[in-house]
Amino acid sequence: MPARPDLVVRITERGHKEGRIGPMNSWPIDTLQKGDVYVADGFGKITDGTLIGDNLGNAIFAKSKTGVVFDAGARDLEGLARIPGFNAFVRGWDPSYLQQSMLMSINQPIRIGQATVFPGDVVLAKREGVIFIPPQFVEDLVINAEFIQLRDEFGIPIVLVSHALDEVIRLADTLVLVDAGRVHACGDVDDIMGNLDVSATHGQSRD
Repeated sequence: MPARPDLVVRITERGHKEGRIGPMNSWPIDTLQKGDVYVADGFGKITDGTLIGDNLGNAIFAKSKTGVVFDAGARDLEGLARIPGFNAFVRGWDPSYLQQSMLMSINQPIRIGQATVFPGDVVLAKREGVIFIPPQFVEDLVINAEFIQLRDEFGIPIVLVSHALDEVIRLADTLVLVDAGRVHACGDVDDIMGNLDVSATHGQSRD
């Protein structure tokens, strides 16, 4: 948040008592674990709102092996680009350093753009934008995304069904066989089923 002198003093004193060192924007780095993403709301501030440069970027990547999502700025673009695997999705780039800002919380709900973000949310970031997915929805989202990708790739309707296998065979004309996220076969149902050992599916031996 925008800095308020009396609060900055109190927050800094409390941080030092908790053993935190360095500027406030570095404190969350100490809590990062592998796979975490450092997400911060800087209220869209770019000039004088650069939350990290390449030094903190290296520290973040050493702990998380991922990167950052900031509704704020960052600096040292060339230095950050030299960190293999590091990703930075920020509001903008500026050579200024962070000032007139203060840290209000770590691992608490925040706002990024139009999204409310909770600790533990899954981050999906692309050049077009960033979305945050509540963890309880991730499995269904991945399954549906895989079927949409198959539909687009093969140009045929793909439906996730709960029917018995023999009923699926009776109703379907085209079958896409997927295992562990990989397409193993696609084509006429009779052709694929003629070459498929379905004993494991039926839970019985073919002896």
